Amino acid sequence: MSDSLNEQLKEADNASGQQTNTTTPRWLPRAHPLSWAMLVITTLAILMNSIDRIILPTLLPAIMKDFNLSEVQAGWINSLSFFGTLSGAVLFGLLSDYIGSGYRRCYSWCLAVLVEIISGVATAFCKSLGAFQALRVFMGMGTGGSEPINVALLGEWWQKENRGFAIGVHHTGFPLGQFIGPILIAAILMFGDWRHAFLFIPLIGLIIV
Repeated sequence: MSDSLNEQLKEADNASGQQTNTTTPRWLPRAHPLSWAMLVITTLAILMNSIDRIILPTLLPAIMKDFNLSEVQAGWINSLSFFGTLSGAVLFGLLSDYIGSGYRRCYSWCLAVLVEIISGVATAFCKSLGAFQALRVFMGMGTGGSEPINVALLGEWWQKENRGFAIGVHHTGFPLGQFIGPILIAAILMFGDWRHAFLFIPLIGLIIV
C-alpha cells in the first residue's frame, strides 16, 4: 500500500472509530469498509478463477472423445493452459503496474477477467483442436493475470498490520472453488454437454466485473 493511501485509510478509520468498534466483531481486524469490499471482491475473483481452472481436467475425457484426441494431445492442451497462466501472470502484473496503483489497478484486473470470460465462452463454440488450444492459452492468461493483481489490490487497500489476515481469507477462495466447481459442472451436465459448461460457467465472472 502506498503511504498516501495508507494514511487515507487510517484517517477514514479513525473518523468512524466508534461506529467501527460497534459493528466489527472483536475477533476481526479493524479496517475501512472499502478494504472489506475489496476483500470480498478479490476472494470471489479467485473463487471464479479456481472454478474456471477445474473445468478442463473435469471435462477432459468428454473433450478427448469429441475431438478424438490421444492422451499425448490431451496433455498438450493442459500444458498450453498453464503456459497461458504463467505468461498472463507476468504480463498483466506488468500492465497493472504501468497503468497505476489504487483504483487504477482495477482497470487491468477487469481486462484480465474479460479475457478469461470471452475465451471461456468462445471455447464452447470450437470446431477444431487448434482453436481449442489457442483459446485455452488465452483463458489461462486471463486466470493467471487476475490473481497477482488481486494480491496487489489487497496489499494497497489493507494496512500492513492486517495484510496476512486479508490475503489468508482471499486464498480460501481457491479451495472453495475447487469444491464448488465439480458440483456446478455435474449440474450442467445433467442438461447439456461439456460445451455448455464452458458457455455458462465463465459468464458468472461478469457479476464480479
